[in-house]
Amino acid sequence: MNAIKSISEFRRLLSLPAPRHPLVSVINLSQSIFLDDEVWKGFVNRFYCVTMKREARGKIRYGQQPVLQA
Repeated sequence: MNAIKSISEFRRLLSLPAPRHPLVSVINLSQSIFLDDEVWKGFVNRFYCVTMKREARGKIRYGQQPVLQA
């Protein structure tokens, strides 16, 4: 499993500029370009993340338990 260690690294993988603050960032994924990187095949965040997603498709898991299957 690949690990994204910081908000700065996450923004770099999305082709976004460095964050203004190292601990807080708001990202609109529709405006992002995902770099072709092995990390997207499976990853964990090493930072706290809150997401809002419209029309989610697929499986979402928290730990070993399925949370949502659309």
